Amino acid sequence: MNGASLRRHGIGSAGLAFALAIAASTSAVDRIQFALTDLGTLGGDLSRALDMNDHGVIVGWSTTAESPRGERHAFVIGEEGMIDLGTLGGPWSEARAVNNAGQIVGVSTTPEGEEHAFYVYQDMLLDLNDLVPSVGRVVPNDSIAECGAPLRVLIEANGINDEGWIVACGYVEADDALHGFLLYPLMPIFPTEPMYRYIDLGQLPKASDCIATAISEDRTVVGMSGTQAFRYQDGVMEAIEDPDVVSMALAVSGEWTVGWIGPTLMQPHPTLWLGRQRLDLPVPGGGIGEANDLNDAGAVVGWAARDMGHPWEAMLWSDGRSVRLTGASLAPLRADDFGWSRLEEATAIDAEGRIVGSGRTLDGLARAFLLTPLELDPGD
Repeated sequence: MNGASLRRHGIGSAGLAFALAIAASTSAVDRIQFALTDLGTLGGDLSRALDMNDHGVIVGWSTTAESPRGERHAFVIGEEGMIDLGTLGGPWSEARAVNNAGQIVGVSTTPEGEEHAFYVYQDMLLDLNDLVPSVGRVVPNDSIAECGAPLRVLIEANGINDEGWIVACGYVEADDALHGFLLYPLMPIFPTEPMYRYIDLGQLPKASDCIATAISEDRTVVGMSGTQAFRYQDGVMEAIEDPDVVSMALAVSGEWTVGWIGPTLMQPHPTLWLGRQRLDLPVPGGGIGEANDLNDAGAVVGWAARDMGHPWEAMLWSDGRSVRLTGASLAPLRADDFGWSRLEEATAIDAEGRIVGSGRTLDGLARAFLLTPLELDPGD
């Protein structure tokens, strides 16, 4: 999942075949079909979907009718439609990740204006800092070292796997550098409201900070330390890209990682890694982009653009092909769907190939969308 992003299983031989094909192919897809759903808002004008689990539960943020200055609230979309999750008392919040158990994490401002990581319990936001005891730190096994400095604050939670293990970012008492943390639940009194212990992920050599972005089912964490993409597993952090380029990992599935690489932060290129082997994903016109998520079948989603000064296009890389999702054949699920000028970014893809992201409607508003694959007739 995005920003969240996490994937839940490994990619098999089909994924390997896809990766080898995608590295050598830039062909367009003209037969793919999706049903397009405008996910709506919480009463405001804007919304963005950030993650989705394999049961179709979607999370993100939206402006509300009561937010004249454009404040946004975290939302979850399930069987009951879009639900406003509120905030931790401040003006905005956003839900960044959801697992298959329906557990949600994200970030919100507090009444004091600080950013804090949150965990959702019974559709209510709880400050994740209140669920992490500050004393008596322990570790799950002997291969992981005791955390060094005491935790000061968790400012954002970016991913959660089906065991409830969370990746977050924050600060310790010893310095002002951003740290990545792996949080794991203790035996809870209430299964959906656990207490968490934390592990400081550390940093790569010569790096002073760490951003943890996603976690897999085997507890592999990915992100960025200094200017390098990393993978962290069993207490060991390893760079997956050379230090002479800037790179960031955004999602992980087994041995596979997706993200971006480039000469600078403003020139990213979407990338798929198998271990440390890089497979660059084709971008129309040779421009820039990012790979945000991948599913078990090896399909990757993200965005591409000519450069940072031009509009983004939501992208799908699948079966050795590069797909502009705006140009794919779209069949609205409802007659009263908004018209869309373009789909700008795909943020997550589930096991069934459903895609969420954000785009631009014909009236210029940013809006969250859902794409549902449609089966073609055998004769088509």
